[in-house]
Amino acid sequence: MGHWNSSFVKKKKHNKISNNQITTLKINTKSLVMNALTKTENTFAIICQKGKLNCDVNAKEYTALAPFLMIILPQTFVEIKSISDELEGTIISMNEEFTENLEIENRLLPILSLLNNCLFPLQKSELKSLLEYCATVKKLNLNTNNPYALKSIKYLTKAYFYGLGHDFFTKYMEEANVGNQMWTNKFLTEVQKSYLQHRNVNYYAEKLHLTPKYFSKIIKETTGFSAKVWINRFVIMEAKSLLKHPHLTIQQIAEKLNFPSPSFFGKYFKRNVGVSPLDYRKNCITD
Repeated sequence: MGHWNSSFVKKKKHNKISNNQITTLKINTKSLVMNALTKTENTFAIICQKGKLNCDVNAKEYTALAPFLMIILPQTFVEIKSISDELEGTIISMNEEFTENLEIENRLLPILSLLNNCLFPLQKSELKSLLEYCATVKKLNLNTNNPYALKSIKYLTKAYFYGLGHDFFTKYMEEANVGNQMWTNKFLTEVQKSYLQHRNVNYYAEKLHLTPKYFSKIIKETTGFSAKVWINRFVIMEAKSLLKHPHLTIQQIAEKLNFPSPSFFGKYFKRNVGVSPLDYRKNCITD
């Protein structure tokens, strides 16, 4: 049950499984949480063989047509906007303990790739292979008498990563260190780690050893948005997520977001969203 907390997937009663580090779940139109901004705790892989999905991932809009694979990292903001009636697929949820123990070499490049684009169209052979992987993981998980089930799943997952993952990330690996894209990827990586503590564009320019003017020009040209807009997006997404927790006061949220006062936070939020934090919270509760 808890394995799907803080996700865009509705909680569902699971059969008894051998571990809670990696689980699979069949999805359809009733499985996903609609029009609700959530912040993920686990790594999710959505493997879809039928239908269409429209969603925002870290404020970037994706329209995914089956067959596709979508990989969503932890601490990512996700909002499902719409899904088609015939949607059909499988979601894999992997917690931090599982992904860290995989000991994938050169993990940084795939992570940077996923920050830039988390959607991968699938060929029929790739879809078939991934669905077979899901079926095997489910079978191993249900075999509670097998003490080596989790170890088998880890080796299997690592093999699939090096197999299919090589094809998915090859293009990115060829382009990652070319021109302005390298600086953009470094910026997105840094801002995702530091947006709560650092909201000044100059801070990120210094981290990348670039002049603020040149840094701002690069980010604008490669993403279509200024560095300030990207920083604000992450802060606002975090604020919206916290405002949906009624037990947190506006003052507590302001403190969590490192604003000097609730008033300062309120002005910042209204300037970026168009409504006050209280009004946003009321609308969320009403909805």
